[in-house]
Amino acid sequence: MYVTQNLYQSNATFIDLDDKEFFHHCLQAAVDTLNDYAQLSVDEIKKRYTPVIYASTVTGKTKDDQVISRIEMNERARRKYLIFDADFNEDEVERSNQLRQNLIDLAEKLKTPLVIYPTISFPKKPRFRAVLFSKRALDHASYVQAMRWLYHVLNEKPTDASDLSMNSNNNAPCFNCKEQIEMIVDTTQDKDLKPLEPALWSSFPKPKLQKKAKIKKGQSDEYNLSGFWFEKAKETFKNSKQAQTYLTFWPILHSLARAELNEQLTEDEVIEFLDTAAEAGNDQATIEAWKVENAKEYRKERTRVERSQSLYESATPLADLPVFAKIKLYAEVEEEE
Repeated sequence: MYVTQNLYQSNATFIDLDDKEFFHHCLQAAVDTLNDYAQLSVDEIKKRYTPVIYASTVTGKTKDDQVISRIEMNERARRKYLIFDADFNEDEVERSNQLRQNLIDLAEKLKTPLVIYPTISFPKKPRFRAVLFSKRALDHASYVQAMRWLYHVLNEKPTDASDLSMNSNNNAPCFNCKEQIEMIVDTTQDKDLKPLEPALWSSFPKPKLQKKAKIKKGQSDEYNLSGFWFEKAKETFKNSKQAQTYLTFWPILHSLARAELNEQLTEDEVIEFLDTAAEAGNDQATIEAWKVENAKEYRKERTRVERSQSLYESATPLADLPVFAKIKLYAEVEEEE
């Protein structure tokens, strides 16, 4: 399962647990830490202490995907669960209770596991999350199908498109009072219950596919990066503050990948650039380690940029990076002479 510690964390971490076990342990952890949050405001708990759940896994997952940016994770997300957000207002207690019972009845009828947990706003607001499990992993289109089926059988209507979307954020269980614990439903440990068969929603419509825009080259993607520019850029970047720490270093990997994909640089030239950047290390052992790690990280990020239009388009063209502004100017003068 991919999660972040809170809503503001930009990278999601993979927790290697079966979905049912993940939600079961989340509930246990929330119950065990109840007293930790008893004196905090709801708003503070939401912002700082509530983990966020995103997806069961990602398509084409490798060992390098243990930690992944939320943007890319959302593009590649796959879920083996359906999550229903029941966001009722204070005067809708009866409606909330009825929907909760309808979900329990549905799960019993289908002999399938069910998780229900109240939000941190409960009992002031009668809000909860309900989780059902799918036998097969769902992509974005089949998840919409499944959610349309679920709303249909519950005789409910989504309030907006995010109710059906796999990219919606879902808070994990987090409790601060005993009334919340009393509302928990968790049948994940019942071995006689089985995940839902996709045949249940196969007749429901999938969303219309949106055509992906063609990746267009800008003027800077045609810029000549070889020769004078390349030699100066290597030394300039090595001596910049950006090369000193990974936090500021890693964004250039996407710019380098964009340059290679546009045939402005070869892979060998990119590795040469990264080897020079590694010379910013304090000693030879660090330099050699950075060279190996730089090449490994670059090839991983290049693959991601190559298969993700949004990552490609969000990468700043190499020639446009502020650290190289003077080099571009000098290079143009050289060419004119």
